[in-house]
Amino acid sequence: GTLKAIPKNEGSSVLSTTIAVTPPAGGFEVSSAPNSSVVSYSVSGNNCTLKAVSAGSTSITFRSKLDNTKTATYNVTVTGILYEGQAVWKYEGFYIAPVDASGGVPWDSKMTNNYYCSGKKGGTWYIPSSAEYRTILCTSGSNYASSDVYNRYYNKVFSNAYYWTRDADYDPRSYIMYMTMVNACVGVSDRSYKGPVRCVAKY
Repeated sequence: GTLKAIPKNEGSSVLSTTIAVTPPAGGFEVSSAPNSSVVSYSVSGNNCTLKAVSAGSTSITFRSKLDNTKTATYNVTVTGILYEGQAVWKYEGFYIAPVDASGGVPWDSKMTNNYYCSGKKGGTWYIPSSAEYRTILCTSGSNYASSDVYNRYYNKVFSNAYYWTRDADYDPRSYIMYMTMVNACVGVSDRSYKGPVRCVAKY
């Protein structure tokens, strides 16, 4: 079947499925595992659960332990953008990861070389620039997000925190996205501040 990743603000995703295997005499085993970059799998008793990792197609094959010519193969396709197997948010031209890639880190060269996001599965994830955060916050011509945009994100997409961008301002400061209890904007902060990193991908 198909596992579908749908943005969290657009509907419900189907990110896992369980195959109930009727065991032959002597039991069964997995003879051909699925591509781990597409789905992960686990077997508990006679049930095999497949979980989406990233878009693609793969299959899993079971066989009888007593007669390896007796097999059953199931195909699975994963569609959509995921972040480490999780549904994402979709706003203003960006997919936004549902969780932080890291928390409590200072700004350093790891921001400019995309250290925290480049290895994340499910999409082409990276640390946003200050300009991209302004686009996400719809702040063109204004320093602060409107109340509607702020309410869209606060305690849903972003928590009350200050998120690093990949941009330096001037030593010793760098740009950061402020999501506070009252508003949201892009400003600067001392690089020693320990803030979270959130990944985005373009659509």
